[in-house]
Amino acid sequence: MTPQQLDENAVALIRLLGLPGMGPVRLRWITSSCSAEEVVDELLRGRLPKVSSNPPRAMGQDVTQQWIEAVGDQSAYAAIEALDAQSVEVVTPQSSLWPFANDPEPPALLFCRGDTSLLTRRPSVAIVGTRRCTSLGRRVATSMAEVLAKAGVVVVSGLALGIDGAAHSGAFDAAAGQHVPALGVVATGLDVVYPKRHKALWNDVGERGLLVSEAPLGVDPSRWRFPARNRIIAGLADLVVVVESHVKGGALSTADEAIDRGVPVLVVPGSVLSPASSGTNALLMDGALPVRSGHDILELLGLTYAEEPAGAIEANTARQLSPVAREVVAELAAGSVTVDELAGATNRSVQEMLALVQTLALDDVVVIDGSRVRLP
Repeated sequence: MTPQQLDENAVALIRLLGLPGMGPVRLRWITSSCSAEEVVDELLRGRLPKVSSNPPRAMGQDVTQQWIEAVGDQSAYAAIEALDAQSVEVVTPQSSLWPFANDPEPPALLFCRGDTSLLTRRPSVAIVGTRRCTSLGRRVATSMAEVLAKAGVVVVSGLALGIDGAAHSGAFDAAAGQHVPALGVVATGLDVVYPKRHKALWNDVGERGLLVSEAPLGVDPSRWRFPARNRIIAGLADLVVVVESHVKGGALSTADEAIDRGVPVLVVPGSVLSPASSGTNALLMDGALPVRSGHDILELLGLTYAEEPAGAIEANTARQLSPVAREVVAELAAGSVTVDELAGATNRSVQEMLALVQTLALDDVVVIDGSRVRLP
């Protein structure tokens, strides 16, 4: 609904969500025994409301004092005006667009910019992965998202650097018109672009797809907000695909949230020598389903596609490389190596391999980094 249509409780929730350090756990606690309106009234009186359950961890007197001081500085009218000025719609649990009816940890509200019908459009697939991805991982994510978007599947991701951004870029590559089935879930207010390098993509998602957050306007990035954001990504998806993840990568958090919700987790297998695939390969060992391409995902969804599957790497790119060049790219997927090592792995002479590597570097397929060769 538009900001002007919000009821008093929704306005109070917006005020509470804007308090310093107010996350989903603390909000559920402080509103467990009374309404958001009553909580705001109590804070304005300089005290916490009576709550029957124990407070969350790190809920000291300093946090309470910060809330009391901050709520007194707020203006409900200014908050509503700001939402309207930023073209932000607020979706509440009472809305027909609310997608979290059976979610164990739903957001209190969802702040949205763009096509809110994407919240309930199905099927939807989340494509997530590491920020420190390989070039092959980036290409896989882009290719998958492009295939899915062409088939009308909603592509959900977190607009982070690396795999997330590649997925949304792929969805836009598939779009022929104004509307794109791209849904970006962010961990800041919708007016706080993070990461800043994704400003153009952020704006595109908000204008042609849908940008959502559980944080109100003005909220800056905090470390704890990103794992919290991951539960929303999982809650919006019918499938979660992890393209690449380090052994302690944030994408594994999204996979865990999906498993908790009964959402199937699919994984792109990677080299056992590549740190960027250590987490994804561990998921495979734990029983996650392997997937190679967007066409594999469409088959799992029971959808058909017009084109023959080309594998995880785009067919056009694969055809442009000679067989030995594809061997080189495959070797580099696990990390940088020397020309001597490449020559031995592909059974070519060092001179022949050096000439090939220099040619591939000119075409931006590889990067020569001192004595070693790596993917861009």
